[in-house]
Amino acid sequence: MPHAKHSPTPLFYLVLKGEIVIFKDKNGLRLLAPDLPEHAYVAGPWLAEIQLPKTRLQLRGAYGGCAKPSDFQDFLITLPNANPNLKLSRIDITVPFPITILPGALQDASNLEITITQNGTTGPLPQELKHTCLAAILVYEWDGKTAPFLIDPGSERQWNSGGTLPLYRSLNVYASGETQEQEDDPHGSHAKQAFEGAAAVLGVCASIKFNGSSATTPSAPPLGLSYQETNATYFELLQLRQELGEIFEGGPLQVPARPSLRSISNGNCGPVGG
Repeated sequence: MPHAKHSPTPLFYLVLKGEIVIFKDKNGLRLLAPDLPEHAYVAGPWLAEIQLPKTRLQLRGAYGGCAKPSDFQDFLITLPNANPNLKLSRIDITVPFPITILPGALQDASNLEITITQNGTTGPLPQELKHTCLAAILVYEWDGKTAPFLIDPGSERQWNSGGTLPLYRSLNVYASGETQEQEDDPHGSHAKQAFEGAAAVLGVCASIKFNGSSATTPSAPPLGLSYQETNATYFELLQLRQELGEIFEGGPLQVPARPSLRSISNGNCGPVGG
């Protein structure tokens, strides 16, 4: 997205991290997440997230395009024949179709083995998967005056976006493990449970094997996002909060530079398309 680097148009980024399902609905996208123990379900400005309730939310104030998860199969796992089971979802957010979807840190998927069982038959994922991503960044425009926000239409409670540059706002949504032990499980059992739970939310019976460690490549964030927003996991965010001390709404005044990524040993909880 070339104009994301130097654009006079106000841009809004919805940053999705964790096992979040991006599902094409009638008039936009539904963001769903499996209900898993010891997971954080939070949203808000960078470094200032608050818990999400188990109710349907809406994104308002953002203007998109026509991009769909299936357009980005080079980094989004797309499960076929999805028929969502909303009873299994912990969060449910309605958003417009974005202008585009950008990946956060990319993980090599050559060691991944995904199988799908349908009608009593088990077979491989039909797509050739090159990467998975730590974050899916949904890109929108906004009016430059009223920043986009999530809202619970019933209670009118809001989750606001933030940002330090005039034309750019972001809102982070997490459905992630809270500890390094979960993310660095040598057997990948946490990521496996999260992926299979996300597949179940889509009404798909799927399993995953990580088959060892995979190379991780950081992504260069578009203007308006920090390096950590696109490349750090949720537990690393919690560590960063401890290091910074006081947290400023919409982002700290100075975030320590971290030029390298940790090694992800056995997969990660990353976005899934349906």
